[in-house]
Amino acid sequence: MNVGINLLRFFLVAINTVFVFLSGGLFAAAIWSDFSYREYFEIVNVKPVLEFLFATSVAIFLISVAGWAAAYKNHRGLLRIYLSLLIVVFAAQLLLSIFALAYNVEILPYLQNGMESALEAWSPPIELAFDEIQSDFDCCGVQNATDFKVQNKTLFYV
Repeated sequence: MNVGINLLRFFLVAINTVFVFLSGGLFAAAIWSDFSYREYFEIVNVKPVLEFLFATSVAIFLISVAGWAAAYKNHRGLLRIYLSLLIVVFAAQLLLSIFALAYNVEILPYLQNGMESALEAWSPPIELAFDEIQSDFDCCGVQNATDFKVQNKTLFYV
């Protein structure tokens, strides 16, 4: 019996160590995305997504450290808290997955409306953002190149 509990403790310590490093990687990816895709923020507001990544990475880090400490010290109260937090996280993931599937159709028009409103409020930062998107994705405009004609004035030549 004692060998089985020690194996479970070792497994929890090992798995939570991996999750601590993965949450650090997620945090680094959020920072990298913030710096790499900052130009896109002028067109489509993705700041909430980055804030969600930051919050998720911190939450995973804290939960993993709690699980690591609970397993390492064999602290039953902290193990209960860890289990409760895991249940909450998995329930939230399930709900977010259902939400994402249910509203999948509404996401693309949201992005298109954001880009079209950015075209109407044309400015040098928006122009730089569109240039960056066009060079990254080898495309032009929201629908096509005619999107750059606003009020009979050509804003951008393709």
